[in-house]
Formats: sequence, structure tokens, C-alpha cells
Amino acid sequence: MVETIVASNDRAKQYVASLLETSTGADEAFENTSLPAMFDELCLSTMAIAEAKCLPANPKRPGGCCEHSERPFTSRPRNVVQNAIEHTPAGGNVYLEGSIVEGGWQVTVCDEGPGFSKAALHHATERLWRGDAARGADGHNGLGLWFAAQVAKTHAGQLELRNCDSGGVVTIKFC
Repeated sequence: MVETIVASNDRAKQYVASLLETSTGADEAFENTSLPAMFDELCLSTMAIAEAKCLPANPKRPGGCCEHSERPFTSRPRNVVQNAIEHTPAGGNVYLEGSIVEGGWQVTVCDEGPGFSKAALHHATERLWRGDAARGADGHNGLGLWFAAQVAKTHAGQLELRNCDSGGVVTIKFC
């Protein structure tokens, strides 16, 4: 539990640092690493949150190797996974898949929650958009999906939101 608290504190520090860097227009310094290694770190960093909510984690590890920046992958998509966990009711599932695709790679997060509202499908990647005023009370500040979308754009990629029969789906594509 202490390791989870320390790791969460480190993530919060990175989040604030990234916000400050983004607001000043400064470029982040990144290190190249392989997609499978980053995917493993992403799974490990969100496992405690899923276990605390009694949700089974269902990762599908990518094959192959594609080098990209480590810091944005491990910090921004983590927000997407944490959101999926938070919006999935106990007993539900969260699915995480990394895959090599034509021209790059992608991470897909599916949950068994309520999915995205019509407004969220259009605005959730906008900075500080929260859907309604009550969301501020639940610890959400309207930055997680915006950060993830900005990282995808930095790598000539994109972030896509959609719904499926069982909940919400977020796909982050990197080129």
C-alpha cells in the first residue's frame, strides 16, 4: 500500500510538472523505450487501483517493438485507465490493449461503465471540460483526456472516444 501511495504521489508531481510545462509552451524531455515495456509499466501502475475497486484487469500485451517517448505514454494514458476504472461498477471489467498498427501503435481502453454522454463525445478532450459542475467534487479537473490528446498530437497521432455496448472506449494512436 505504501508503494502505491508513493507511486501515486510521484504521478501527481509529474501531472503538475506537465501542466506547468504545457502552460509555458516548454517541450518535455522524453526517453525512447519499447511499447511492450511501456505497456507493462502502465498495467502495473494501474493494477492497485483496479484491485482496490475489486475489478479484474484484462490487459492484452502488444507484440513487436516500436520506440516512442516513455513519459507521455506512461503518464497520460494512465489517466485514461484510471478514469475507466473509476467509471466501471464493482464486478465490471476494464480492458487494456496495446497493438502495433499500420504507421505506428495504439492503446485501447474499454470499460463496462455508463459510457460517454453525447456532450462528452464532443468535448471531453477540451481543456478543463468536466461535463457538469458536480464533477469538480469527484476529483476530476477536466485535464486528463486533454493531456492524453495533446500527447497523441505531439506524436502525430490522435485520441478517439466512442461508446460500445458495454461502456466507453478510448483509443490513443501514436504515429
